[in-house]
Amino acid sequence: MILCADIGNSGIRIGAWQKTDAGFDAPKLLWRKSLRKPLELDRELAGLSKTKIHWGVASVNAPLLNLLTDWLQQNRSGDSIRVIRHTDIPLFVDVEKPDGVGIDRLISSWAAWKNEPGHPSIVVDAGSAVTVDLVDASGRFEGGNIFPGTSACLRSLSENTDQLPRLENFGEFPPVPLGRSTSDAIRSGVYRMQAASITSIVRQLQEYAEVGESQILLTGGGIPALQPMLPPWQYAEHLIVDGIYDLLVK
Repeated sequence: MILCADIGNSGIRIGAWQKTDAGFDAPKLLWRKSLRKPLELDRELAGLSKTKIHWGVASVNAPLLNLLTDWLQQNRSGDSIRVIRHTDIPLFVDVEKPDGVGIDRLISSWAAWKNEPGHPSIVVDAGSAVTVDLVDASGRFEGGNIFPGTSACLRSLSENTDQLPRLENFGEFPPVPLGRSTSDAIRSGVYRMQAASITSIVRQLQEYAEVGESQILLTGGGIPALQPMLPPWQYAEHLIVDGIYDLLVK
């Protein structure tokens, strides 16, 4: 069995593929989970105690990666693990410090580009941070944009003001473009700021690189809440997890 783990700043997303007679070329997806901490794996993997697992892991959160690897050593010492590095991704990273780019950005960019090689791609990943990245037609990562995600915006408003509350439960996208309470005003403002920023940046990159609508991919846990205010671009929910899998078996 292959398990692919995308370790972000707000949790761990896992995809699992079972080996078949045809090998892993035609994988069967068993389940995907978003976990907050490795200890939750005790419950999720309880029925796999006799199955050797080959792990593919990509992480932008070093402490959480260390927790996972320590957990594996203590609980599943027979498993193998491969941590995806920058040199594993077949993109030419044309930025000032290639090894300083988040591994999640590179994996998602490569996964998007390989679906339409020979065409430029734009990837929007909305999580703790929002990234909007560009890969050109030849598979060259050109860089992108990073700005705070919804949770960071909410935290900043609460921590840097005297009276604005911290909204732990963000809620659904407000259908009316204004709020009649402080909480609804925060939701309306932050949601619409996020959606407007994403749309504006994508449109500028489209014009810059002549990217078509079909070559724009959305991913990340923050996207579903923002989709009512975004153009009908394709949502690839598990783009990074699927990209990790493809890197393991390519």
